Amino acid sequence: MAFEAFLAILFGAISYNLTGFGKSPGEKFDWVKFLIAIVVGAIVGTVAYFQGWELGFAFDWATGFGLVGFIENIVKTVIRRWPK
Repeated sequence: MAFEAFLAILFGAISYNLTGFGKSPGEKFDWVKFLIAIVVGAIVGTVAYFQGWELGFAFDWATGFGLVGFIENIVKTVIRRWPK
């Protein structure tokens, strides 16, 4: 059950981000922003699922707790350090 919920959350994060980029004409696609949004969405969605929280509350909690900024920095660090 938890794995199916995680897959649903991950799919939701990916599709939400793709539609967000699609609605902004002229905006250049940024893989880093896309990846950060997916990771943040998947982690916050998973926390919300297991805690039984509304998604909006979970994002507010994650932002206030500093989790969103922390995840952004981790993803950027991994991308910059990744061998090319």
